[in-house]
Amino acid sequence: MAARDDEGRGIAVAAKGGDVPGGESAGGSVADDDYHGRLIAQVESIAHIGSFVYEADGRPLEWSEEMFRLLEWSEQSPASLDVLLAAFSEEGGARLKAAVAEALEAGKPFDLDAPLINGLGQLRLLRLVVEAPERGDGLRRLVGIAQDVTERRQFEDRTWRLANHDFLTRLPNRRLFEESLERALELARFNGTKVGLLILDLDYFKEINTSLGHETGDVLLHVVAGRLRRAVGPGDEVARTGGDEFAVLVRDAEDPAALVALSRKVLKAVEQPVPIRGSEVAVRASVGGALFPDHARGVGDMLDSAQAALARAKTTGRRIGLVYDDDMRQGADSRFRIHEAIRGALARDEIFPYYQPKVNLETGAVIGLEALVRWRTGSSGLVFPAEFGSALSDGFLGSAIATRVLEKVTDDIRDWLDAGLPFGSVAVNVTAIELMRGAYHEQVAEVLQRKAIPFDRFQVEVTETVFLQFEGREIRDTIAKLDALGVKVALDDFGTGFGSLVHLRRLAVSLIKIDRSFIERIDTQPEDEAIVRALIALGKDLGKRVIAEGIEREEERRALLSLGCTEGQGYLFGLPSPKAETAKMLEDERRRRLGD
Repeated sequence: MAARDDEGRGIAVAAKGGDVPGGESAGGSVADDDYHGRLIAQVESIAHIGSFVYEADGRPLEWSEEMFRLLEWSEQSPASLDVLLAAFSEEGGARLKAAVAEALEAGKPFDLDAPLINGLGQLRLLRLVVEAPERGDGLRRLVGIAQDVTERRQFEDRTWRLANHDFLTRLPNRRLFEESLERALELARFNGTKVGLLILDLDYFKEINTSLGHETGDVLLHVVAGRLRRAVGPGDEVARTGGDEFAVLVRDAEDPAALVALSRKVLKAVEQPVPIRGSEVAVRASVGGALFPDHARGVGDMLDSAQAALARAKTTGRRIGLVYDDDMRQGADSRFRIHEAIRGALARDEIFPYYQPKVNLETGAVIGLEALVRWRTGSSGLVFPAEFGSALSDGFLGSAIATRVLEKVTDDIRDWLDAGLPFGSVAVNVTAIELMRGAYHEQVAEVLQRKAIPFDRFQVEVTETVFLQFEGREIRDTIAKLDALGVKVALDDFGTGFGSLVHLRRLAVSLIKIDRSFIERIDTQPEDEAIVRALIALGKDLGKRVIAEGIEREEERRALLSLGCTEGQGYLFGLPSPKAETAKMLEDERRRRLGD
């Protein structure tokens, strides 16, 4: 440690045990002290940590050479505690002075970060860790270390911002927004005040993305984010909570009427045309709002109520802002009852896969199965996904159902493999929630390996609307990783979206399934026949298998064969059936093949 002598020169000091810094230690020579002093100085230099000692009896502040380098001060700088404290910002200096006073008086150590202006006039963040041991004469000394943590804190701040903010708009993401909403509700409960929530959704944004390109869509989102920030109050918070969904936290909400007025102001600001590439892009939006404590008790209720109002705004005609009222409660209550019922169904093991065969349209041979989730209750019989669809789109419940179905389907595959039944491969439907988690391929690989199932016996089906609703690299990457494992991916409901060709080019899909809406009139409507012919040719040209779904009539089967489609599924070949009935069908298929 370098101390100051009367001429301002640096003096090497090595403190040992309880010795007073600057004096000769009782257990070693001056040469030993010099060696240890040099070693300590080298360690401090490597770690970029400075050290200092302050004696409460008024002796000069002693500090190491690394302290001078940290502070960018020359060694002629006065070494006093007051000079050091004065270098910190007003707020940081005040906190540091209070901590020093408490340490000298009560011996309380402290560890704090404080901004400091160094000798080059730069703002740096210094971490100070200080202890105040007694000297034995009733006085204390401060012994501490200092480290410049500016770059580390900047890195931590950047990492935190990346994790909690949307990259495109720089707005808080859903996770950070929900944390802010929770804090606002806690404060409102304490103060007896109200909190408002607006959820804004851009109308027809997916069509804009598809027709004008994703770059145009990105520009549009960026512009809308800026307009929202300028339209709300200075204390309000704007976030991007989904692909084309934004949320506004209104901390000092007054009543539903004020929330409606704000929604109108927001819509007016957002719906100005956006000039892009020499043309103007029209912006349309809908807004749903909720008020605490009028419409909700917590964060989940607030989001549900605002979403219910948003759904009503869209069904009412769009381009309007509605605030939740009791008429919308029925829908929210219905979702709550369904979610609670599904939780019970999972606990009672009432969620099962049913299987529908995929066949060769020419021979009728079974070439695969599609697993369809069903809720088999003890009292109401079979419940279809249309009745509990909101649970499938819920983050927690949707994942729990998907995991349960994956385990049961792979159990059935293992049993059929052991029995030598000719089922081909089994496909499961996967939601955007699962794909966006980014680890679905790892989950699939673990289950298949654990049960010794060949990867090519398992398939994944994803509806095209997933990619229209949830743009993102996570989904594309997960599909590519599934394909790399050997798990084939099918693009379901093909042709119903607006970006089919884009998806075929970007996604690692091996199969396309032509939607039922094009099949049901293929033999009576020339337009539908032309579309199906084009889809079949497109699939073959791209080297992808083409499967027609929803085949219910013999005329449809013959028409598809004439167009070159040889694979299909539908009620004509079999209804979705439970495992036992499916196994019987597969046993019949095996006998038929042996008979052939």
